Amino acid sequence: MTDDLPPDWELPEIGDILAPLEDKRRIHQGWSPQCEKDPSESDDVWGVLKTTAIQVGEYLPQHNKRLPDDLEPRPDMEVRAGDLLLTCAGPRSRCGVVCLVRKTRPKLMISGKMYRFRFDADHVLPEYVEAYLQSSSAWIALDRMKTGVNDSGLNLTQNRFRKLRVPLAPLLEQRQIVAAIEEHFARLEAVEAVLELAIRRIEVLRTAVLTDMIRTLSTASDCRVSALSDVLDHTIGGVWGKLPGEQEIDVDVVRVTELKLNGGLDVSTAARRSITERQLRTRRLQPGDLILEKSGGGPTTPVGRITQFGVHERDTICTNFMQLLRPNPEQVDSDYLHLVLHQRYVSGATAAMNKGSGNIRNIDTSAYLGQQLPIPPLVTQRQIAADLSKRLDTVARFEQAVERSLPRLSALRRAVLAQAFAGQLVPQDPDGETASVRSRRVFGEMGTHSPRKHSLA
Repeated sequence: MTDDLPPDWELPEIGDILAPLEDKRRIHQGWSPQCEKDPSESDDVWGVLKTTAIQVGEYLPQHNKRLPDDLEPRPDMEVRAGDLLLTCAGPRSRCGVVCLVRKTRPKLMISGKMYRFRFDADHVLPEYVEAYLQSSSAWIALDRMKTGVNDSGLNLTQNRFRKLRVPLAPLLEQRQIVAAIEEHFARLEAVEAVLELAIRRIEVLRTAVLTDMIRTLSTASDCRVSALSDVLDHTIGGVWGKLPGEQEIDVDVVRVTELKLNGGLDVSTAARRSITERQLRTRRLQPGDLILEKSGGGPTTPVGRITQFGVHERDTICTNFMQLLRPNPEQVDSDYLHLVLHQRYVSGATAAMNKGSGNIRNIDTSAYLGQQLPIPPLVTQRQIAADLSKRLDTVARFEQAVERSLPRLSALRRAVLAQAFAGQLVPQDPDGETASVRSRRVFGEMGTHSPRKHSLA
C-alpha cells in the first residue's frame, strides 16, 4: 500500500499517532452500569451514551440512558468536544462506527461498548482521521480485526485497533483533503435531500390519486357500500403447527420484509420453510390473493400494509405476522380491492385499527374485516383498476428512478473517500506536485522553514 501513496505521505499505525489523554492513556473504554430505561434530558443529570449515539460521522447525544441516583458518575469518562468515539462491540454493521464530537452537552459518559481517543491537532486533524475511518479500505481492515463467534456480537479490541494503518498526508494537505471531502459531501447531501423530497411528494401524489378515486365513488349512484368481510371468500392466518407423522415439503414464505410501502411485493427474497401438504392445501397463495400485515410495527410505524400476490412459480404461503384475504370474484375485483385497501392504509385510516402498546402493534382483525368500502359494479371496478394502474405505474416508474439514484450517492461517497486517501482528491500542478510538496518547495525558496512534519518516532 505504501507504494501507492504520494511520496510525502506516511503510513503509521493509528496507535502511534494518538495523543495522550488527561490520565496519559491514549484510548479510553467506557463504563456500562445498569442504567434507567429513560434518557437523561437535563444538563444537570448524568447519562451514559448508547452505541446508537455514534452514527457514521454524526454524534447523537440524545441517545443515552440516565444514570441511577444511587450510582456515582465517573467524570473521567465524560465526553468532550474534540473526542473521536468508536463503537467496539455489537453487530458487524455497528462495530467500528466512528464519529467526531464537535459539540456536546455536559454530563454524558462513554459506555463500555465504545472507545474515546484524540489526536494532536498540530500534526493530525481529527476530521481527517474521522473521514478515513469511514472509508471502505478502513472498514475492510477493521472488519478483519473483529473477533466473535457470529455476526450479531463482535468485538474490536484495543490492541487490534491500534495496529490499523492510516495513510497520513502532511498537515497542510490534510486540511485541503478535509475541505475537499466536505465540499463533495455537501453537494451529495443536497442531491440526497432533493431525492428524499421527491420520494415524499411521490407518496403524496399516490395518495391523492387513490383518494380522488374514493371521493368519486362516494357520489356514484351505482356504488353500494359493503363490509370487507362480505366480499371475501375466506381469510387465512399464519402457519399452523405440524401434526404427528406428517411429512413436510419446502415452500416459499412471504415475510413482512417482502412487503413494500407502495403496496408492492418482492417475492424474490422470500424465505424457504418446510410445512406439511395439509397446511399447504389450506394456505397456498393464489394469484389475486391479498396479504395484510397484521402484526409488528410500533408507535411510529403502524401495521396494516396491504399487498397483492401475483404469479409465482413455486408454492408460497405467508407468515404468522400476515393475514391472507381472498376476494370473492363474484363480488369484487382483486385489483380494485387492493387499491381501495391500500388507499385506506396510506390515508391513515388503517392506523386507527391498530391495537397494543410498546414496540408491538397488531391490527384489530374484527375492525379491519368490518370496515365499510365502496363497491361499484364489477365492470366499473375493472375500469377503475385499469385506469388507476396506468396512472400509478407512471408514478411507480418515477419512484423507481429516484430510488435507484440513492445507492449511487453512497457509491459516490465511497469513491470520494477512496480518492482522498490515495492522494488523488487534492489537485496537483502540471509537474505532479501535491499542494504540500509545493508548499515546502516555496517555503524553501523563500529561505524559511516549511510547516513541521509529524514525526512517527
